[in-house]
Amino acid sequence: LCIGNTEVSYHKGCSALASALSSKTCCLTDLDLSINDLQDSGVKKLCVGLKNPHCTLEKLRMHDCNITEKGCAVLSAVLPSISNLRELDLSHNNLFTSETRLGYMYSSLCSLKNCGVTEAGCDFLSSALSLNPSHLRELHLSWNNIGDSGVKHLCAALEKVHCALETLKLSTCKIKTEGFGSLASVLRSNSHLRELDLGNNRPGDQGAELLSAVLQHPNCRLKTLSCKMKHMLQFNFCLRLDKCGITEKGCTALASALSSKTCCLTDLDLSINDLQDSGVKKLCIGLKNPHCTLEKLRLSNCNVTHEGVTALTEALKSNPSHLKELDLLENDLEESDLKVLSMILDKSSYKLKK
Repeated sequence: LCIGNTEVSYHKGCSALASALSSKTCCLTDLDLSINDLQDSGVKKLCVGLKNPHCTLEKLRMHDCNITEKGCAVLSAVLPSISNLRELDLSHNNLFTSETRLGYMYSSLCSLKNCGVTEAGCDFLSSALSLNPSHLRELHLSWNNIGDSGVKHLCAALEKVHCALETLKLSTCKIKTEGFGSLASVLRSNSHLRELDLGNNRPGDQGAELLSAVLQHPNCRLKTLSCKMKHMLQFNFCLRLDKCGITEKGCTALASALSSKTCCLTDLDLSINDLQDSGVKKLCIGLKNPHCTLEKLRLSNCNVTHEGVTALTEALKSNPSHLKELDLLENDLEESDLKVLSMILDKSSYKLKK
C-alpha cells in the first residue's frame, strides 16, 4: 500500500492504520507513508499496530515524515516484537539531533539517509551491528556527516565474525582517504560485505589505490565498483565510488586489480571522472588480461576521445569473452568511433550487447 505524499495526518490517519494492522484479516506486507506529516505522535500511534501479533508488515517506509529522535525511540522499543519486518526506511528525518539510540535493528534493511547521523550516531549503530545474532543485512547512511571517525566506528562492528551486513551505502558522507583505509582493512577480513557505496566522497587516487589493492585479496568478494561523478569507484558484490577525484593514477591501480586472479569484479562505474584517454589506456591493460571478469564498464563524461576509444576497441578484440555493456555517453567521440563499436556489437564472437 503506497500512500506517500497524500496528507496522512498523525492524528486520525495513523490511528486508522494502526487499527488495520492489528486486524486478524489484514494481510498487508508493504506500507509506504513517506512525505506525510506524521511527526512523532503519528509514529507512536502506528506502533500500536506494529507491535500487535497479527501485524504482517514486512516493509515500512516513512522517509521525510518529520520524525525526530523521540519517534525513533518509540519505534526502537517495538522493533524486537515485529517479527516479520524486513525493511525500514526512515531517511530524511532528523533522528540524530541528540543521543538517539536505535539499539535494535531487527529489520534486514534499514535506511537512514540524511538523518543527521554523525560520529556519535555511528557508535550506536556499531553496537547494533555487533549484536549476536545480527539481523541487519543492508544499511543506508548516505548524506550524513559521519566522516572518517564515523567510518571507524562502523568498521569496528564490520570486523566482527557474526556481523552479517552485506550492503553498506555511504555516499556523500565526507569520507576521505583515512576512512577508505579503514574500509579496505575490513574488506580483507569480512566475508559478508557484497555492496559498498562510497559515491561523492573525496578519497582521490590514493583511496582508489587502497580499494584496488583490496580487490586482489582472496577474502574480498565485491563484484561491482562505481566511481562516477568526477571523483569515485562502484562494486555487485558492489562498491560505489562515484565523485571521488579518480584520474589516470587511480586507473593504474584499478588495472592491476582487474588483472588479478583473485579479483571477481563484474561491474565498474567510473563515470564523471577526469580519466581522459591516458586513464582509459591504463584501464585497458587490465581489460586485456585473461583474468579480467568485468561485464559492465561505465565511462560516461570522462573526457574520452578517439584515442581512448581506439584503446578500448583493441582491448575488446584481445579479450572478447566477458564485457557485455560499455557506456561512453557524453564523451567527445567521432563518427568513426561509433562505426567501430557498432561493428563489434554485430559480431557474434563478442559478448558486448550495448
